[in-house]
Amino acid sequence: MPATPEHPSVPAARLVLAVVLSGALCYLGATHLSRHLSGPASIVGYPIYADFDPNHYLVVFYFVALVFPLLSLALYHLEASVGPLRRPPELRRHVRREGAAPVLDALEGPSWGSLAGAF
Repeated sequence: MPATPEHPSVPAARLVLAVVLSGALCYLGATHLSRHLSGPASIVGYPIYADFDPNHYLVVFYFVALVFPLLSLALYHLEASVGPLRRPPELRRHVRREGAAPVLDALEGPSWGSLAGAF
């Protein structure tokens, strides 16, 4: 019996929820960073005098370019496996089919004991 596909609004809701949660977490993480310089400086210039931290922009860029997409992807897959928006069991890829041989049995080769006994 073929699996019935899920309604198109369910993956869309999963995607929207993952992106919104990821955006909120990244925003909270970026706003809780210190915007003030820390540590001693040997040369006093305008950024130090004005207490301006140029590294803050780089850290916010890392949040936007790296953390946001990876967290969105992780949350999407988490929502697809747990919770009310999860995929039906027949659509999951990791469901073991009846009569399918385990992967490890197919990859088994000679054991070290039989190899050692050959010499």
